[in-house]
Amino acid sequence: QGGISNPTAVPHPSTRGVPVRHCSSPSCYQGAPRLKSSIMEHKQAIVPGILQLNVEGFTPAKREVLLHIAITNNALMLLLQEMHLCDESRAKIPGFKLYAFTGSPHHGITTYVKSTIQDCTVTAVSTPQDDLQWHIINVQGLHFINVYKPPPVQLQPITPPTVYMGDFNCQHTDWGYNYSTANGEALCNWASQRDLTLFFNSQTFHSSRWSTFSNPDLTWWSGSTTDIPTRSILGCFPHSHHRPVLLKGTPLLVPTPSLPAKRWNFCKVDWDRFSNLTDDIASTLPPPDSTDINNSYLAFCNGISAASNSYIPWGIRKTFIPGWDPECKHLYDTFRNAPNEEEASNIASQLNKTQKTRWQETVESINFTHSSQKAWQTINHLTGKSAKQEPYPVTPDDIARTIIN
Repeated sequence: QGGISNPTAVPHPSTRGVPVRHCSSPSCYQGAPRLKSSIMEHKQAIVPGILQLNVEGFTPAKREVLLHIAITNNALMLLLQEMHLCDESRAKIPGFKLYAFTGSPHHGITTYVKSTIQDCTVTAVSTPQDDLQWHIINVQGLHFINVYKPPPVQLQPITPPTVYMGDFNCQHTDWGYNYSTANGEALCNWASQRDLTLFFNSQTFHSSRWSTFSNPDLTWWSGSTTDIPTRSILGCFPHSHHRPVLLKGTPLLVPTPSLPAKRWNFCKVDWDRFSNLTDDIASTLPPPDSTDINNSYLAFCNGISAASNSYIPWGIRKTFIPGWDPECKHLYDTFRNAPNEEEASNIASQLNKTQKTRWQETVESINFTHSSQKAWQTINHLTGKSAKQEPYPVTPDDIARTIIN
């Protein structure tokens, strides 16, 4: 990828006739920020953002780490490159809808949008035979382009406002390299002619072989200069030389608010205490011959509610990552503080172990003796089949109209 002479230095603007615009935000020129649990960074983390990463091979363990990063930073959209997958079913991420998939055993890109985002359409996608891999997603009037660009390929302009994010594989002094290649010059000229604003941060790629940092992951913005988003680099990612890139705006995407539905967990009910409490409440109810039936009914409902709230667990889990347990969190924090190959392997090993245990428990729970319905639901969930029943041709309204007539 090539080294950078000074990762934290501010690059000099282009001296061409039509210069490339650089973002004036300090996050465009500073190195990757340290991950600290301060109050200010916590407030910034709740702002919705767009997450881009070259994963260098998508695995179940990387999916869990990626989902943890997305939830922590409130990412509403994921733009991933180099998935190394040909099967679309292996690219699913819980909580996100897979809008575009371009499979390839060596490259491949995927684009995800969170399920709470509406007004999202796929404008165009590349084919596996194309050298340039790209997805164009129109989300709430803003075009997002997920790009994996080999060096000799050129880009095409899209109607603004547009955000280009991805791995461009080009070297140029305008984004921190100490030299410029022909492909970098071509990309810079292409962006200059279209008056795009350049975002880049130092140290988005670390070469373990040469111990150098470079900036192949870039972001170009063609929208308004008054509402320019900010771009930051997150910590290291296990088994990938690239680092996650987070783009935040005011706001870039607006999620659809929904009312959380609290659920009762009847599998963990303390039935003995629940029965004893309801028996005690029944003894305090008004006598059956009471003339105030409304008061009796209200007292009965309040008693059942009090017993349920005491001994039936209820609530809603806002964030859930399958396979992510406290041990995985501890290993990930250790890797983030001191990234190395051994710690990255420990995370993958622990996640794979947890997923294997969950799989064994799920398969062992299939039992046709106690509940064939639950067993078939588990089997259909594992195989991806649905047991939806066809609607009956005769509805209750049809029966009622027949009786009346």
